[in-house]
Amino acid sequence: MIETEEEAYQAMLRHHHGLVDGVKSRSFAIGASLGSQESLGTRVADLVNFMELEVIPHAEAEEHSIYQVAVEVLELGELIGSMIDEHRQLQGQLEALKAVKDFNGDIEVAVVDAAKRISELFSRHVIDENEEILGRLLSNPDVDLVEVLREMEQLFGAAQLLARSPGAHLDREKNLVSVIIEFAEQLAQLGYRDLASKGTATAWSIVKDDHPNLANRLTAALHRFTSSAETGLNAPEDLVGPMNEEPELDVREMPAQIRHSSIFNTFRSLKPGSVFVLINDHDPKPLKYQFEAEHSGEFSWKYLTTGPEVWRVQIGKVK
Repeated sequence: MIETEEEAYQAMLRHHHGLVDGVKSRSFAIGASLGSQESLGTRVADLVNFMELEVIPHAEAEEHSIYQVAVEVLELGELIGSMIDEHRQLQGQLEALKAVKDFNGDIEVAVVDAAKRISELFSRHVIDENEEILGRLLSNPDVDLVEVLREMEQLFGAAQLLARSPGAHLDREKNLVSVIIEFAEQLAQLGYRDLASKGTATAWSIVKDDHPNLANRLTAALHRFTSSAETGLNAPEDLVGPMNEEPELDVREMPAQIRHSSIFNTFRSLKPGSVFVLINDHDPKPLKYQFEAEHSGEFSWKYLTTGPEVWRVQIGKVK
């Protein structure tokens, strides 16, 4: 069981090493099969399978775990942008390799070159990741690398499960949300409700604009994870004193489908340093996770009244 930052760091390095070796060995096998169409096709299928079941799920998982921490804590936005671009390059090269059906003549040489490019790009990518990201995360006291690794492993498992699902290429977003909710529910049952809620809120932030129905499913899951009946929580930790004369947004009578947009639009209209009071008929804690996913470090959140019939929360824009 991984318990220390160093153990988590070494586990990440080992996983990277295994992935690089896996791609290198399969790329080398493709080169060695030049001249044998049957063997070449088999070796290409092996590389494609390894990329789709191991490398791509790993890339997807780290984009929503390690990379997010690197941007938020280390402020490595430009570097992370380049790393994500390399992920897309790898996916593009993989798709081009999958499109090859006949292995003969010049196509054989092109396939060998394509496999070599994939291997070289991925090797350089991992070296940069190890040196420019993981090392800095390990040395930063504000980063809990054990928790980051745990979150990444959960996301990696979810992405692998989706990749192995029959017909996974169909309705990918819907399947992925289902898997995320399933894994989050398992985390919540194990007692990791905060981690489950953060992951679900992150997924909500990604799909809310293009897939509102999927966003609603994630919001419903958030409510299950954070309800006081399930968590046994009492009053929130950030409860503060008396109510102020501040602008109020009462969403109790609003249709459910427009509540979130109204709240976020109100927040976006605030000037830095100003606040409004949200009035709701239940604890809006799921909303807090969604604010963290959308506006991390940009908002304040203070409970003024904590039920049982009315909840009032002061939400402010800090920058």
